[in-house]
Amino acid sequence: DGKRFGCLCGKRFAVKPKRDRHIMLTFSLRPFGCGICNKRFKLKHHLTEHMKTHAGALHACPHCGRRF
Repeated sequence: DGKRFGCLCGKRFAVKPKRDRHIMLTFSLRPFGCGICNKRFKLKHHLTEHMKTHAGALHACPHCGRRF
C-alpha cells in the first residue's frame, strides 16, 4: 500500500512528516517551547505565531483595545 511509516497506534503513513505530525497531535507532545515565557506548543508554526505576541508589533483595536 506504500505506507512505510507506522505509528505506535497502528496507523500508517506514506510520508514521514505526516506520521510525525500525527504523533505530535495524538500523544500531546509539545517539543516547541517559547524561550521567553516557557509556554510549549505541539507544532512549530504555533510557536511562530505565539512569538509575535512578544515582538511588540501588535496592533490595538481603537474601539475595544484588543491587540492582534
